[in-house]
Amino acid sequence: MLIGIPPHKVPAVIRNSGLIRQGQNWINVDKFTLKTDYENVFAIGDVNGIKVNENMAIPKAGIFAEAQAKVVSQQIIDDIENNTNRLSLSSRFDGKGFCFMETGDKKAGYVAADFYNEQGPTALLEPPSEESYKKKIDFERSKLNEWLLL
Repeated sequence: MLIGIPPHKVPAVIRNSGLIRQGQNWINVDKFTLKTDYENVFAIGDVNGIKVNENMAIPKAGIFAEAQAKVVSQQIIDDIENNTNRLSLSSRFDGKGFCFMETGDKKAGYVAADFYNEQGPTALLEPPSEESYKKKIDFERSKLNEWLLL
């Protein structure tokens, strides 16, 4: 079995935008608000670089991008509605995410991570099971329904 992950880098349009500082590979953001150094500009998902500590950054995974998008959306809504003094939990990225890893034979493993845990990043790894596979299928269905309004 070969598992390969291609090098991850921002698209040329972002690199050429001026949003990435000299010597960096990603757009710098506030780790809770996703605000950049530019007024009214946010960066979410694969284009930002959120350092958790010296050796670790938030992974480039869809579950984190979706959570970041919800945080930024809430901040924009609050701004439009002049709720700028409101600091709700939904307008702060919490550094939490999870994923399923399908292993075959209708089994999947499960990983849940909390990168902003006060004692340091944590991860829970559950071994492959049929139950996690069913949860994976349910999660995929719910996302398709949510995103595509099925």
